[in-house]
Formats: sequence, structure tokens, C-alpha cells
Amino acid sequence: MLLHPMENFKSIVRLIKTLNTEEKCIQFLVDLKWNGIPTCSGENCSNPHNNNYNVDRKIFRCSKCQKNFSVKTGTIFQGSNVPLIDWFVAIYEIANSKRGISSVALSEKIDVSYKTALSMSHKIKEALDDENEGTLFGIVEIDETFAGAKLNRDKKLAYKIYKRNLERIHWGLEGKKEKENRLKREAKYAKKTGKPSTQKESKLEELLKDVPAYNRPLIEDKYTRNLHHQKIHYKKNIVGLIERDIYNSDGVLVKQGKLLLKKMGRHKADINGINMMPLLKKHIDKSAKIMTDGHPAYNDVKNHFRKHDVIIHSREKGDYTPILYSEGEGNDMKTTNHIENIWCHFKKMENGTYFHFSYRHTDKYLNEFAFRYNNRSLTNSQRFSKLLGKCLKKNITNEEIRGTIDSYSYMAA
Repeated sequence: MLLHPMENFKSIVRLIKTLNTEEKCIQFLVDLKWNGIPTCSGENCSNPHNNNYNVDRKIFRCSKCQKNFSVKTGTIFQGSNVPLIDWFVAIYEIANSKRGISSVALSEKIDVSYKTALSMSHKIKEALDDENEGTLFGIVEIDETFAGAKLNRDKKLAYKIYKRNLERIHWGLEGKKEKENRLKREAKYAKKTGKPSTQKESKLEELLKDVPAYNRPLIEDKYTRNLHHQKIHYKKNIVGLIERDIYNSDGVLVKQGKLLLKKMGRHKADINGINMMPLLKKHIDKSAKIMTDGHPAYNDVKNHFRKHDVIIHSREKGDYTPILYSEGEGNDMKTTNHIENIWCHFKKMENGTYFHFSYRHTDKYLNEFAFRYNNRSLTNSQRFSKLLGKCLKKNITNEEIRGTIDSYSYMAA
């Protein structure tokens, strides 16, 4: 009995019971990929007729060009010895787990090694590389956040930051406001404990006594010294653009809003108008109405889009009056609560499921989160079918999922 691609898999148990053999999994992919008719994937061939199937090797042979091909050819399954049902379970979990599934949990669920589960997870996420593309219309909320390690968990990183702060104090590289805040903290600490702070400034001349002569010119140059003793920034900058749902006068949903998430550099200074405006003009229509917070990176938005509303939560800033949470009603409500709610769920996915992901793989996790949000109105079975369809469109090798080498530098780019 042939399995229709739109089989209703309400749960993962239903999926496993339905596709309980490799032959059923292959037939399921044949129905989904070729509409039930195996088609040769060779160049200038595309022969859909009389393609013979070898049951033992699980491959087809084209009757026209006499080449062998498989249902896995040109998909993320190509070259994999993992049973297809294990792939389907992994795809189902990634598509429907609200905050994702870690590679450790996935390896235990489908009984494969951690390295295999990690490779499968990254290939599935890589298939979503087009998820954070497109143009947004209507009312668009924009905000930025920082993602990265938690100091209360990463003791090694916390100690490194502490040592770097001591170095910056010794070399006199603190900013004016930074130094004022430190002196206030030290005074508060001394008043509370009765002990003076152990952090003391040293004169440059005294520090140079222990520096070799060939290194002195480098250190005496204030600009170079400042460059080598910047504050550690261990975060990843992420910018979120969310399109609001549009309802008619009867309260019926007309258009479901879309979410785009983009990474933007490793340092706080990378969030600026020079980097932000090309991104916004690429992904937002000129007729859109923009809502942001008071970050100076959005100062030029009003010159490129129909309207720009600024939400200032805490204090007056220039000509803008504070808006505590929201103002107004309906589609024109002034608020950024929608995109801030996205950060709440994203941080729980990052800190609760994955704990850490490197900068070079950040796009994959952003695509995964955006996929689940943008398809939130679909059923579990429909999300699974949609993600499986994306996995059938491209072959992804292990070299591609490794990405570029991440130096994880703590210095500003």
C-alpha cells in the first residue's frame, strides 16, 4: 500500500508506527519527491519512465542513460548510512520542539553517536538557509539583543574578564564613565566591609621597567595599547525584524506576520546606523511603518521609510516622551512587545537547550527558530512535511556544515 506524502502524523509515535520499515520510508520519499514516479536525476536526462528498482541495493536504474540513482540523491540523506526513520524522527523533533532539541538528547532518542546526531542536526538546520530572507510589509518592529555565554556558568570566561579589567586599570585605559562607576563601586564596597579595594592604578613608568626594550615602543603607543587591552565582549549581536499580523475590521486574520533574525558582528559597536540601514532597506518595504526603541542606530530610519515611531520605556529622550509598554489600540498600537517576546523565547532556547553555539553557526540556529515561528499556525504534521521538503532540495556535505573557522576573538573587529 502506497503512503501518501500528506499522511497525518499527529505525533512522533504515529510517524514511527506508520514508517516502520526502510522500504516504506523510501516509498514515502518517492511519493513526496517525485509524486510517486521515480525520475532520473542525471544531467539532461530527467527520465520518469521504466526506471527499474534494485531491492537489495535500494537504488533505481535509469532506462535511458543507464545510470544508477537513489531517492537520497541530491538530498541531505545522500551518503548517509543512518536509517531514514531516524532522519525522520530528527526532522520531526527539530520542526516541532518549541525550543529545539540538543544533539545529546537527539543521539539518545534515535540511538546514534553524538557526532552523528550533531552532523544530522546541522544538516537539517543548513537546509533552512532561506528562512531568514524576504521582504516585510505593514508595521515592522525592530530590536537588537546580545546572545552568548552566561558568566555564572562559564567560570573560565568570568576569570578572564576579571584579569582583563585589572590590566585595563593598570594601564589607565578605562573610559571616563567607566572609571567613575568603578570608583563608586569600590567606595560602596569599602563602606560595607571596612576594607579598601585591592584594585590600584599603576604608573606607566613603573610597568615599563619589566617590559623588554623591543616591546616598549608597542606599549608606549597609547592607541596600540588601547587596542590590545579592550574590554572583552563575548556576545553575539542579533537583530530581529518582526512583521505584525494584520486583521480586518471583523477581527479575522488577513496576513500572518513573518520573523527575520540576523547576526551582526561580535562587538557592541557593530550595532550602528552604517551597518543597520542596508539591512533594513534590503528586508523592509519603503511603505512600511517602523517601530524601534531609542537606539541611535535607528536615527536615520525616518528618512527611508513611511513612518518611524520610537518607544522610550524609561525616560525622556529628545523630542520623544516615555511610553511604558504600549500606546494606542489595534494595528496602530505603538509598542515593541512582539519582538521583545521573541527574545524571551529565543534566550530560553539558547540557555535551556543548547547552552552555547559558536558565532560561525549562529545563522543555523536563527534559521531554525525563525522557521518554527513563521510556521506556527501549521500542525505538527504540516511542519514536518514542510521541513522534510526543504531537506530534499539540496545535498549538504560535512565540509559545508563546518562553516568558516571561528577565531572567537575577544577584540573588537
